[in-house]
Amino acid sequence: MVADVARTTTVMVIAHRLSTVVDADRIVVVEGGRVRAVGRHADLMLSDDLYRELIEAQLLDA
Repeated sequence: MVADVARTTTVMVIAHRLSTVVDADRIVVVEGGRVRAVGRHADLMLSDDLYRELIEAQLLDA
């Protein structure tokens, strides 16, 4: 249901569980109340150390 709506509507998701956002068109990484990085999952995995560390930590916990 949500995926159907997201095809035609802007959806803003705030999440601590990053598996929720990996398919998003745009992910915004916020640190200390400031935007640190913006991009797609694959791009952030290459360009942002914090995002990559958070993803890896959550994968280890799973």
